[in-house]
Amino acid sequence: MTQLSVTSQPSEPLTVQFATAENKDKVVVSVVNTPHCFYVQKTKDRNDLDELQNVLVKYYGLSVTAEDYLNRVTTGDLVCCKFTLDGFWYRARVQETDNASANVLYIDYGNSELVPVSSLRRLKTQFTHCPAMAIQCSLFGITPRTGSTWTDEAVESFRQLTGENELEMVTMGKSQECAEVDLLRIGGDIGSTREFLVFLEHACFSTKDKISADIVVEDAVEEEVIVELDTVQVEPTPLTWPDSEEEYTLVTVSHINSPHEFYIQFSHTSETLQDIGQRTSSHMKLVGKKFPLKELKKGVMCVALFPGDGAYYRAVIMGAVGFDVQVFYCDYGNSAEVARSELYEIPRTLAEPPQQSLTCSLFGVASKEGEWTRTAVVIFEQLVAARLIFAGLHCVEQGRCQVSLIDTTLSNEDVEIADELIGRGFGISTVPPAKPQQQHRSSVPMGEISLGLVNSTRETTICHVTNPHMIYVNLTDIPYPPFFKQLNAAYSTFVKTGNQVIERETSWSIGDICVAFLPDLDLYIRAKILSFEIPQSVGVINIDQGRESKVSLNNLKVLIADFSLIRVSKFALSCRLFDIVPLDDNGFTRDQNKKVVRFFSKKIKKTKAGCFVTVMGERDPETGAWPVDMVLIDPADRSRERVSDELVKLGIAQFITNKVAAPKGEYKKVTLSLLERLGKVIHVSSNCTIYFKPDSMRPDQERLAASLESFQGTPANVDWEVGSGCVAKSDKWYNRGVVTHLIGPKILEILMVDTGISMNVHVKDVFPILLCPDIPKLAIPLKLAHIEPAWHCTDGVNWGQPAKAFLYEQVVNERCEIDVVKNEVEFYSVSMKLTSGQDVSKAMIRKGFAISISPHRLSPASSKTPSTLGPGILPSSSPLNSPLQFGALPQSPGLVSPSLVVSSGAMSGSLSPARNSSHSSLINDETRELIDGI
Repeated sequence: MTQLSVTSQPSEPLTVQFATAENKDKVVVSVVNTPHCFYVQKTKDRNDLDELQNVLVKYYGLSVTAEDYLNRVTTGDLVCCKFTLDGFWYRARVQETDNASANVLYIDYGNSELVPVSSLRRLKTQFTHCPAMAIQCSLFGITPRTGSTWTDEAVESFRQLTGENELEMVTMGKSQECAEVDLLRIGGDIGSTREFLVFLEHACFSTKDKISADIVVEDAVEEEVIVELDTVQVEPTPLTWPDSEEEYTLVTVSHINSPHEFYIQFSHTSETLQDIGQRTSSHMKLVGKKFPLKELKKGVMCVALFPGDGAYYRAVIMGAVGFDVQVFYCDYGNSAEVARSELYEIPRTLAEPPQQSLTCSLFGVASKEGEWTRTAVVIFEQLVAARLIFAGLHCVEQGRCQVSLIDTTLSNEDVEIADELIGRGFGISTVPPAKPQQQHRSSVPMGEISLGLVNSTRETTICHVTNPHMIYVNLTDIPYPPFFKQLNAAYSTFVKTGNQVIERETSWSIGDICVAFLPDLDLYIRAKILSFEIPQSVGVINIDQGRESKVSLNNLKVLIADFSLIRVSKFALSCRLFDIVPLDDNGFTRDQNKKVVRFFSKKIKKTKAGCFVTVMGERDPETGAWPVDMVLIDPADRSRERVSDELVKLGIAQFITNKVAAPKGEYKKVTLSLLERLGKVIHVSSNCTIYFKPDSMRPDQERLAASLESFQGTPANVDWEVGSGCVAKSDKWYNRGVVTHLIGPKILEILMVDTGISMNVHVKDVFPILLCPDIPKLAIPLKLAHIEPAWHCTDGVNWGQPAKAFLYEQVVNERCEIDVVKNEVEFYSVSMKLTSGQDVSKAMIRKGFAISISPHRLSPASSKTPSTLGPGILPSSSPLNSPLQFGALPQSPGLVSPSLVVSSGAMSGSLSPARNSSHSSLINDETRELIDGI
């Protein structure tokens, strides 16, 4: 704005030009009357407005003359008015007047007030050159939900949505002096004020064009991929209490707000929860992000990001906080505020399973303070979190289950959690919780602990070995020793006191579950009766350890309800090694079984090796054994041994079938020529390797697509090796690939050579064939030359997630031109420019994700002192050269809330704004000279 000066006032009427609304502009909402009448100021005009105000204040506050005073005014006059609240002078227009007072509109802001005429001054001509900065607007295409006027709640919600934030205004129409607009959130998120007012049930759409953000949604879908998805908008199916005659059931407390509001997950549905999590993750990796949520609607399901760990979960839309959406993670019980752009349509098959968390309240106790204190909540968390616990249902009130919680691991006796809170002084008793009656029956249903879904891996402890097809294990995350101590303490007391509750009145039968006393060991065990041998001698098996014993009939006791399989499942899981069989039809011999026992004894007792089992199929309904692959890991050197391989080497067993050799060779690498500099980026990997497809390879791509479409794979038992070429099936599509990692006996990591994407694929979907071997790999790996990760953007091996995300956004699906700097063994080192002219390496440096390195930089071995380093390179001893170690968060366990997971570690690749900003500026300053010279 030019410098303003004050001269004499002409006599003709004053006029001022009003600012106009452009098609798109960044604005700030200055005044809200209703969603159909509000004012905005363009961000780019704020400096001009500030300069104008300074001049107005100086002139009318200090230099006013007699001719500036007004005795009378008329409607429509432009004046300078003293604002009542701050005493400063502002430009205004008279809307109404009775000569004593006037109702004025402040034309640069949009607010009005009634002032005495004595507060008005004549507006100098020089102050009319700047257009009025306030633009009157109305939200396009919506009407109040009830009646023709906006409610106070609707106006307040609109104020909260707009606030003082900078927004993008999209002009969609015009009526008289009012612009019909939509206001969108800036930053790439889909956030329309119109859509949110409709979502909050303050408004309804009056046009077919619901939200201008629809355009953003359509643009987000890749043009070349057309995928159909059967999505639904439904409310979640509620979880119900198990229909069982038993009083208590095993649960895990997944999320806690207070003792009167917490969420549980049932132990018997843990496999369903894990399956939902795996399917959700696979869906989002494959196609989920191509289907952003079309419409916000309270109470319906979607797939939503959890900001804490960056993973996706089933969620229910609950409300809005500004432009963020509040969602409830229905399988865990916690909530979060999520950006509108991180909500996606949910497939019908994913929405069908009922929600896996159930809201509960602790029965029989109330807070002493009226509301639960933070200390009381923490104590409650310590009592129930991260363990299996028994829950008994009393009633359902206002949709919340009133339950008793009993823990059997805190001491030798059952602990009522409500009684514990009362005893510690945090609660008062209301109605005593009803306790289940004891069932003094020996033959009770066999409780089962699941080893997991097929392909899932669990850490175990080997408790007994009979032969390779009968190995008993305990799960390390379900501890047996505390229960064992409680059992022995209880039964020792019963025997000493002569308690008849444990004595059997009728005869025993084969298959009965009991407690057996082992005199040689002075121990009580839970056991199953296998046989009656000589009089008064009984053959039993320890159902928690797998060992068989012979005991006297007098040493059998009734298994009371507190320790029954209804309350505590048997701990021993029977496993068989899935891929080996005896050397002949006679089965495993006694000597071979002894060798197996010695093998495990050596590995477990001497080296303290950890045992990990991977489920390879469904449990055998007859023998109860799980088919598994078993790996022993030495804690000292982390070496791994597959038990099946070792037993075959020892001559104890043989593999079921001889495996087919994997194909020799790999798909050939393309040689870039000068004619192949133009093309398209198709993928960016986790270590910022860019996969590039030259334009010259389109004929090869078309021929390969025809071959893949007609390909029919034949499953084979293959001895896969790293580097083996193959064809892999992902979802329903076939791709050429190469094996990059043997994750397990049934899972391979495959690099798709024509897309650059790595995936974990089951061996049944990997086929030993080199398809179209004359066609080279269509995805050419590239790396940007002359840059390396900035110290805060790397984990020491790969580029950090923020750097990868920025690079992915900049180049994927973009056409570009490359210059080959060097042909490395695994990739081409290149410089890259997009068709827009942007140099990608320089963009990475400007954003602080990379630093420049000299093409002639010395190797680390020859760089002994800081003086030998290239310009702008920090010495290795500098603390700024030590990368931060950002550890990736663990996946949410099947029975753990996302909110509980995030508290255990730092999020991968995340930096606080202050830290990120300071490090970026430091690096940019020290390397600026070098950057400018690239």
